[in-house]
Amino acid sequence: MAELSETTNVDSPIKTPDQSPNGIVRRVVHRGVDVFVIDYTKTTTAAERMAALEETADFVRAYDGKANSVSDVRGVPADFAFARRSYQLGKELFTPKSLRSAITGISGIKKSLFQAYCLFSRANMRAFDTMDEALDYVVRPLDD
Repeated sequence: MAELSETTNVDSPIKTPDQSPNGIVRRVVHRGVDVFVIDYTKTTTAAERMAALEETADFVRAYDGKANSVSDVRGVPADFAFARRSYQLGKELFTPKSLRSAITGISGIKKSLFQAYCLFSRANMRAFDTMDEALDYVVRPLDD
């Protein structure tokens, strides 16, 4: 897996904090390109997941412009309330502010929820098995 902690770049052209207040969203540089990594893997309850989602939304709202992002939901259980709120935020906030986005940890029922999210929010998001694959995808030139 990519060593994200070693790729943080304080000299980034993105003028925003390097991470959200509780560290759910971190800015990293992968192959010279800025990426926001959203880490839900440390959430253990539905309430923690919802709080992390709202923290992500606040971070995205404060960011001026569009960005690449990777969401990590490996080991996170499917949560229908989280999915509903994600659909809403995806449509009104996340999709309009995305250049390229990816997600890791999608299988089982989460795959169906992810497909519904993409359909409802019109997100052009791709699922990958590993963080390295997801990071490599989001930093590719947009015309690829």
